[in-house]
Amino acid sequence: MTPGQKLKAALKAEKPLHLLGILNPYMGMQVQAAGFKAAYVSGAGLSYFNYGVPDVGVVALEEVCYEAKKITRIVDIPILVDADTGWDDAQKTVEAFIASGIAGLHLEDQTEDKRCGHLDGKSIVGTEEMCARIRAAVKGKTSGKVRDADFMVMARTDAFALEGMNGTISRMQAYVEAGADAIFAEAMTDLKHYDQIRAALGPNVPLLANMTEFGKTELYTRDQLAKHGVDMMLSPVTLARSMHGGVFDWLGDIRTKGSTQQLVDGGQLKPRSRYSDLLDYDPKTDNRDTILARLNARLSEKD
Repeated sequence: MTPGQKLKAALKAEKPLHLLGILNPYMGMQVQAAGFKAAYVSGAGLSYFNYGVPDVGVVALEEVCYEAKKITRIVDIPILVDADTGWDDAQKTVEAFIASGIAGLHLEDQTEDKRCGHLDGKSIVGTEEMCARIRAAVKGKTSGKVRDADFMVMARTDAFALEGMNGTISRMQAYVEAGADAIFAEAMTDLKHYDQIRAALGPNVPLLANMTEFGKTELYTRDQLAKHGVDMMLSPVTLARSMHGGVFDWLGDIRTKGSTQQLVDGGQLKPRSRYSDLLDYDPKTDNRDTILARLNARLSEKD
């Protein structure tokens, strides 16, 4: 199966399909081991936590592909990736993503000077400009050296804050007509909004709801979203926030006490055996040769 086919299968297996944002291969392995059927790479997550810069579209396409490929070569579940506004050429972006083993992306209708979808001060391009991005992205599915006709091109719209629900639905319908495989409804403020979108788009267009913490959308449960026609539930930076919060909480304690023993005693720090188990590594019997052979076998299976 191609990555795009894996994502389609995951959508059929779970509703809504819960996508947790990951930052690296190990975090992806954790999500996979926990039973999640797909995962997500967030532009904000990479910007903040991997590159140390704000989420304003400054991380390059090549950098996102580099980070994503590290994940897809190790993790088996399909990965949806944030493509911001498409880096000027959505067709080449899709080609590069497919070559990196990615299952799908979402493009947004913000201007190049983009902002987090749950912040004020956003600006969006015209409907036709966004449709042109989508059409170019769709071409990228089958124009590169590595092809995936089932690669998901998802259209995200930030129009609700600027044009209201009528404008948002009008854009969504145009985006589907332009070839979008799925719709990302950003920053909705009521469950009824998903009902309106579902009624306007019909039953066959996958719909994603962003459940980011501290945003404009209430943190609805998976069951609530399922009852309102949502097919995908996104938690884009939940795991990154937990890591960030833990580090901040622990730093002062370590600095004050001059030791990490309290974190060991309190269970905040996990023993080496926990990550050795996840990596399928036995330090008593494994060596460099056995690990390389195992890794090469995995990569051959993916090819």
